[in-house]
Amino acid sequence: MVERKDQARILLVGCGGIGCMAALNLESGGQAQVTAVLRSSYQIVKERGFTINSVDHGRVQGFRPTEILSAVPDVSQSGISPFDYVICATKNTPDVSTPVAELIRPAVTPDVGNAADRAKDLVARYNAGGHCTCHYDSNVTFSRWKKLLYNAVYNPVAALTNLDTGDIQLCPGLVDEIVRPGMKEIQATAAAYGHEITNEMIEATITTEPIEAHVPPMASAAHTTISTFLLTYLQSQYIEFENLVGEPLRCAKARQIATPILQNNYSLAKSYQWKLKSKRAV
Repeated sequence: MVERKDQARILLVGCGGIGCMAALNLESGGQAQVTAVLRSSYQIVKERGFTINSVDHGRVQGFRPTEILSAVPDVSQSGISPFDYVICATKNTPDVSTPVAELIRPAVTPDVGNAADRAKDLVARYNAGGHCTCHYDSNVTFSRWKKLLYNAVYNPVAALTNLDTGDIQLCPGLVDEIVRPGMKEIQATAAAYGHEITNEMIEATITTEPIEAHVPPMASAAHTTISTFLLTYLQSQYIEFENLVGEPLRCAKARQIATPILQNNYSLAKSYQWKLKSKRAV
């Protein structure tokens, strides 16, 4: 593989819908060479590439990142150049499979980090293709807490009740007794860590999709979050409850914040995962 000095060498772990579009955007700008790690789709992508229908890119036939691998490479081995960036676009289900931090460890070097200047450089390379706009977030920790309003509350409630966003808002008592109180728990926990989530942010999250839209909780530009619990549940796949629900719950316990709704969401999500694992003898 020929490398150009002005191109960043990027490892992309997970090349589903999100990862595939990230690879396409990075490659199309000419400022990155993407090495994509694929699992089940490795062989077919190696042979045929991706077929993409995109609002921003149009129809793209046979797209392949610069390099396609079936496993994360070990950069300590001779002949493997280190990566400038490692991007994770795969589900993190540490109760089922190898945690992402451990999965990418062979490819991580001291030069790979999350410093502000590195993040800004990656944003510029992502935008170089001219098909979409990527923004630098100067307070990503706050943004993560804000996203948890949706991910730790709306998401598990939708999956565990099998209700879309419209039905959640229409169902008598569900917002007032479960959703809003759960978001209040995220608000209180975030405050304990120095981040102010306002009541207006809570209400905006509750109504992020119109009632009449009946949208299953998935990614949308309105709330800039990646929320796939219901879709994952409907596909009988594992859910990322440990990171999206378990982590804020553990943070709350560390600061002695009462979170009965979060605890309930976590326990029920854990039960769903246990049932699925039992069926598959994991």
